[in-house]
Amino acid sequence: MYRHVLWMVGWIVLVAFSGTPLQARIEVDTVQKMTTAAPPRDVSMSADGQRVFILTADGKVDVLGNDGRALGQFAVPATVDGIESSPDGGILFLRDSAEKSIQVMTVSQIYSVKTADRPVLGNKNAPVTLAVFSDFQ
Repeated sequence: MYRHVLWMVGWIVLVAFSGTPLQARIEVDTVQKMTTAAPPRDVSMSADGQRVFILTADGKVDVLGNDGRALGQFAVPATVDGIESSPDGGILFLRDSAEKSIQVMTVSQIYSVKTADRPVLGNKNAPVTLAVFSDFQ
Protein backbone atom coordinates (compact mmCIF):
# COMPACT_ATOMS: atom_id res chain seq x y z
CA MET A 1 0.00 0.00 0.00
CA TYR A 2 2.78 2.40 0.94
CA ARG A 3 4.52 1.65 -2.36
CA HIS A 4 1.33 2.53 -4.34
CA VAL A 5 0.87 5.81 -2.48
CA LEU A 6 4.50 6.73 -3.06
CA TRP A 7 4.18 5.87 -6.75
CA MET A 8 1.06 8.09 -7.12
CA VAL A 9 2.69 10.99 -5.28
CA GLY A 10 5.72 10.66 -7.57
CA TRP A 11 3.54 10.88 -10.68
CA ILE A 12 1.65 13.89 -9.34
CA VAL A 13 4.90 15.71 -8.58
CA LEU A 14 6.31 14.79 -12.00
CA VAL A 15 3.24 16.07 -13.84
CA ALA A 16 2.76 19.18 -11.70
CA PHE A 17 6.36 20.36 -11.89
CA SER A 18 7.43 19.21 -15.33
CA GLY A 19 8.42 21.99 -17.71
CA THR A 20 6.08 20.93 -20.53
CA PRO A 21 2.38 20.46 -19.94
CA LEU A 22 0.83 17.18 -20.98
CA GLN A 23 -0.98 17.45 -24.26
CA ALA A 24 -3.42 15.08 -25.85
CA ARG A 25 -4.38 14.87 -29.46
CA ILE A 26 -8.09 15.00 -30.22
CA GLU A 27 -9.48 13.11 -33.16
CA VAL A 28 -12.91 13.97 -34.57
CA ASP A 29 -14.89 12.03 -37.18
CA THR A 30 -18.32 12.86 -38.59
CA VAL A 31 -20.38 9.73 -38.05
CA GLN A 32 -23.65 10.85 -39.57
CA LYS A 33 -25.41 13.96 -40.90
CA MET A 34 -29.14 14.40 -40.27
CA THR A 35 -31.08 16.98 -42.27
CA THR A 36 -34.34 18.73 -41.41
CA ALA A 37 -36.83 20.72 -43.47
CA ALA A 38 -36.32 23.84 -41.31
CA PRO A 39 -33.20 25.08 -39.47
CA PRO A 40 -32.58 23.13 -36.26
CA ARG A 41 -32.93 25.08 -33.02
CA ASP A 42 -32.05 22.34 -30.48
CA VAL A 43 -31.38 18.60 -30.41
CA SER A 44 -31.65 15.88 -27.79
CA MET A 45 -30.91 12.16 -27.92
CA SER A 46 -32.34 9.53 -25.60
CA ALA A 47 -29.69 7.93 -23.40
CA ASP A 48 -30.29 4.56 -25.02
CA GLY A 49 -29.45 6.15 -28.38
CA GLN A 50 -32.64 4.96 -30.07
CA ARG A 51 -34.36 8.33 -30.66
CA VAL A 52 -33.13 11.75 -31.73
CA PHE A 53 -35.41 14.76 -31.18
CA ILE A 54 -34.73 17.85 -33.30
CA LEU A 55 -36.54 21.10 -32.49
CA THR A 56 -36.79 23.16 -35.68
CA ALA A 57 -37.25 26.89 -36.15
CA ASP A 58 -40.73 26.37 -37.64
CA GLY A 59 -42.13 25.06 -34.33
CA LYS A 60 -41.93 21.33 -34.97
CA VAL A 61 -40.07 18.44 -33.39
CA ASP A 62 -38.68 15.85 -35.79
CA VAL A 63 -38.29 12.41 -34.22
CA LEU A 64 -35.60 10.32 -35.87
CA GLY A 65 -34.22 6.88 -35.25
CA ASN A 66 -30.51 6.54 -34.52
CA ASP A 67 -30.04 5.65 -38.19
CA GLY A 68 -31.52 9.00 -39.31
CA ARG A 69 -34.83 7.44 -40.42
CA ALA A 70 -37.85 9.68 -39.74
CA LEU A 71 -40.13 8.19 -37.07
CA GLY A 72 -42.54 11.13 -36.92
CA GLN A 73 -43.05 14.82 -36.38
CA PHE A 74 -45.29 16.94 -34.17
CA ALA A 75 -45.94 20.64 -33.67
CA VAL A 76 -45.02 22.60 -30.55
CA PRO A 77 -45.62 26.26 -29.62
CA ALA A 78 -43.43 28.61 -31.65
CA THR A 79 -41.90 30.04 -28.46
CA VAL A 80 -40.34 26.69 -27.42
CA ASP A 81 -36.58 27.21 -27.57
CA GLY A 82 -35.12 24.04 -26.08
CA ILE A 83 -35.76 20.32 -25.64
CA GLU A 84 -34.41 17.52 -23.48
CA SER A 85 -35.44 13.87 -23.43
CA SER A 86 -35.64 11.29 -20.69
CA PRO A 87 -33.12 8.42 -20.80
CA ASP A 88 -35.56 6.09 -22.58
CA GLY A 89 -36.91 8.79 -24.90
CA GLY A 90 -40.45 8.35 -23.56
CA ILE A 91 -40.67 11.81 -22.01
CA LEU A 92 -39.74 15.08 -23.67
CA PHE A 93 -39.19 18.35 -21.81
CA LEU A 94 -39.93 21.53 -23.79
CA ARG A 95 -38.33 24.74 -22.51
CA ASP A 96 -40.20 27.96 -23.27
CA SER A 97 -38.14 30.94 -22.10
CA ALA A 98 -40.69 33.51 -23.28
CA GLU A 99 -43.46 31.89 -21.22
CA LYS A 100 -41.06 30.97 -18.39
CA SER A 101 -42.33 27.40 -18.47
CA ILE A 102 -41.40 23.81 -19.14
CA GLN A 103 -43.88 21.45 -20.75
CA VAL A 104 -43.56 17.73 -20.06
CA MET A 105 -44.79 15.50 -22.89
CA THR A 106 -44.97 11.75 -23.23
CA VAL A 107 -43.75 10.33 -26.52
CA SER A 108 -45.22 7.06 -27.78
CA GLN A 109 -44.83 5.44 -31.14
CA ILE A 110 -48.06 3.98 -32.52
CA TYR A 111 -47.87 1.01 -34.84
CA SER A 112 -50.62 0.00 -37.26
CA VAL A 113 -51.18 -3.71 -37.79
CA LYS A 114 -53.20 -4.54 -40.87
CA THR A 115 -55.78 -7.17 -40.02
CA ALA A 116 -57.80 -7.08 -43.25
CA ASP A 117 -58.12 -10.49 -44.92
CA ARG A 118 -56.87 -12.23 -41.79
CA PRO A 119 -58.70 -14.97 -39.91
CA VAL A 120 -61.13 -13.54 -37.34
CA LEU A 121 -62.57 -15.29 -34.32
CA GLY A 122 -65.68 -13.60 -32.98
CA ASN A 123 -67.61 -10.58 -34.13
CA LYS A 124 -65.92 -8.84 -37.12
CA ASN A 125 -67.39 -5.48 -36.00
CA ALA A 126 -66.04 -5.65 -32.44
CA PRO A 127 -64.55 -2.33 -31.19
CA VAL A 128 -61.28 -4.06 -30.34
CA THR A 129 -59.28 -6.40 -32.54
CA LEU A 130 -56.63 -8.62 -31.02
CA ALA A 131 -53.93 -9.82 -33.41
CA VAL A 132 -52.12 -13.01 -32.43
CA PHE A 133 -48.96 -13.98 -34.29
CA SER A 134 -48.65 -17.68 -33.61
CA ASP A 135 -45.81 -18.15 -36.10
CA PHE A 136 -43.60 -15.54 -34.42
CA GLN A 137 -40.30 -16.97 -33.22
